[in-house]
Amino acid sequence: MTKKTLRNTFRAGLLAAALLLLGGTLSQAGKPGGGGGGGSVPAGRIYFQVNSILTNSLFTFEEFSGNWSMLADGSNKTLVPNHSFGGEPNRNRQANGSWILSADAVSGAYPNGVPRRELYATHEASGVKVPLTDDPAVQHFTITASQRWAHDDSFISFAAVTWTAVTFGGNFTDDSGQQWLAEAAVFVAVVDWTTGVPDVAVPAALLPAGVFFETAGAIETSYFRPDVVSLDWAPSGNRAVIEKAAQDLSTGSSPRSLFVVSFDALGVMTDIVPLGHGREPEWSPNGLKITYVARNGDLAPNDVIWTVNPDGTGLFQVTSSAQNYDSDPHWSPDSAHLAFTRAKQSNQRASTIYLKNVMRALATGGSPVDLTKDLDDNAYAAYANAWR
Repeated sequence: MTKKTLRNTFRAGLLAAALLLLGGTLSQAGKPGGGGGGGSVPAGRIYFQVNSILTNSLFTFEEFSGNWSMLADGSNKTLVPNHSFGGEPNRNRQANGSWILSADAVSGAYPNGVPRRELYATHEASGVKVPLTDDPAVQHFTITASQRWAHDDSFISFAAVTWTAVTFGGNFTDDSGQQWLAEAAVFVAVVDWTTGVPDVAVPAALLPAGVFFETAGAIETSYFRPDVVSLDWAPSGNRAVIEKAAQDLSTGSSPRSLFVVSFDALGVMTDIVPLGHGREPEWSPNGLKITYVARNGDLAPNDVIWTVNPDGTGLFQVTSSAQNYDSDPHWSPDSAHLAFTRAKQSNQRASTIYLKNVMRALATGGSPVDLTKDLDDNAYAAYANAWR
């Protein structure tokens, strides 16, 4: 990637031009249906995943059912028919519709035997699927939190593991005796929208990342991941908030910490600000705040939603804990509201379960609105994915 390309990649962009609303009216589609929440309704559509709740004589589990979108009052719920598990919708709401970024299976496997994946963009309305990457040496993951569109859709970024065959000094040996060096990095790739279809340049490594093992168990130590679990970009495109995992080999846990990283016009890191413990960060469209999930001792013994200034000041607790566990916070296009997932403890069955619904709340706090209360809690679980 040339210096000129990197300069173009990280130039400041006008967010308003990229946040045009989706025109037209989508039809109400089957179950789940309608919703609630009165008062002024923020613009944009909230994307969410629905899982079916299945039970047997031993336990209760969830199975992926589909991806949906809805208006911010919970109405107009519409199945996203051309896309399956996960995915990050882009912020471009122009006439050509929206595109959903995901890592999809392709033929082949990485040296550690994990099935190969590549990044694709799927057009929400038509189902057109465009390949964005094609490199068997770069390992992509189904975790979508590290695969993001820029706020102005001018580039994509993702965390990945690279595999390099070496004679010695590797950290993995395959069944044939070949040594491999598994390393991790955050990559960026410029997107050209000239034809209305995303055309992605060859990705370039932007920021080194550590290699994180999925578990401390010996049977899975070959399942490498980047220690960058999730990230999101400031609207200016020259700062990112990054969630990093630190593996505790003694317990198998992976405590998470947040950092704000700044880059110059050439993509060189110029500053890093630690924000403390937290996960699932997202930068507000106006660039002024970051939201994330964390606990805070006796003040918030369960997972709750917070906001903070990018410099680490102005910490604010948006939701309360009680019997709830909140996660997956996503900003509204006007930066005034948040959509998130609430897991609420319930004893309505023989064993304690957690009912999961998509909520909407003011970023300044207050009582949240349940947007998926029309779903049968005994049959479905809903998770917030994005607000575009």
